[in-house]
Amino acid sequence: MSSAEAQHAAARRRDPLFQLFEASSRFTYPRRTANLVAHGVEIRPVSDQYGDLAELKTVGAVMNGHLTHHGVPLAASNCIDGVNNANWAETCTSPDPPAPDVEPFLVVELEQMSLVEGVHIYNRLDSHSKNLALHEVWVSETPDFDSPKRCLRATAADFAGLIVETCDTKHVGMFVKIVLPGPPRTLSLNEFVVLGRPGAGTTHDDPEATYGPVVKAFPVSASLSTQYTSVHLHGATVDAHNCIDGVTDNKSWKVLCHTKRENSPHLVIELAEPFLVERVDIYNRYDYNAKRLGKHEVRVSATADFAERSGEGNECLQLTAPAVQGLISEECYHKHVGRFVKIVLPGPDRVLNLAEVEVFGRRVVSVAAEIGRAHV
Repeated sequence: MSSAEAQHAAARRRDPLFQLFEASSRFTYPRRTANLVAHGVEIRPVSDQYGDLAELKTVGAVMNGHLTHHGVPLAASNCIDGVNNANWAETCTSPDPPAPDVEPFLVVELEQMSLVEGVHIYNRLDSHSKNLALHEVWVSETPDFDSPKRCLRATAADFAGLIVETCDTKHVGMFVKIVLPGPPRTLSLNEFVVLGRPGAGTTHDDPEATYGPVVKAFPVSASLSTQYTSVHLHGATVDAHNCIDGVTDNKSWKVLCHTKRENSPHLVIELAEPFLVERVDIYNRYDYNAKRLGKHEVRVSATADFAERSGEGNECLQLTAPAVQGLISEECYHKHVGRFVKIVLPGPDRVLNLAEVEVFGRRVVSVAAEIGRAHV
């Protein structure tokens, strides 16, 4: 080994991405060490605002079209399922033959805003490994990639296995995209893992530089999946507006927002502006029917149709509430930016009846005022 090669090997061993790769027992691929620092950027210590370098947790993935082969959908979720050494049926694969004038991509959503430093690409284990070739990795704070920042641009050799790449420039974001630029090609991978440092939901030293302080969001409208009616109401209406009228302590059941008995009833609240939703305060009804809340989900969306995740929206939380009357304050374990918040009671034969719902979070300051729906 020449002196230059020895220096390069020593530098590679000091690379935190290389060390993580060496230390992990999860990787079952052949170890290809020749280009572990293909982009050569030294990774320096990061301030305490970020956690340790690690594989970043993902909560979802989408592609701009996927292949279905022998009845098996080769969808985006296959590339974030933790299976990195399976056959073609576990790959995420774009249409083949490729659509004209379409650059295939995969977008993964991280659990939280993070400093992205590199990626582990688990390439196909067969002759289709040659498909990767020229590729780019981009980072964005929002799912529409309206202001994306490039992490790297590289040309992969025809290699069946793990390819470790470090970013030319590190960026903070919650969405990471790998795209095959140029003439139409087919993107087909076994797994796509993002490496970086989890942050505190911020791109700056001060979280309020990206998002404002935590405040109560102002609701402008609300709707129920159905509305309960009864002669016992004596002209009162138990409509959705009752849950955003600011009245939290009226114990009469006639001022609730109240659905009929149905499958998966829900309440949707529209906010006046996009918020990074962090908490929901639910004022449960003040009588024995407080038990009806039970298992429930809170979802956040940029659009009224909750287009993300095939119409489900982005999950803030999923909990089972005790039969508690009055205030139940719940913190989101997934924080998302959106203008629409939905409370849904999943399952058959359920009734939603609440006194008030208040949404808390941070106003969006430096990201786009409206985030579009994620690429589908």
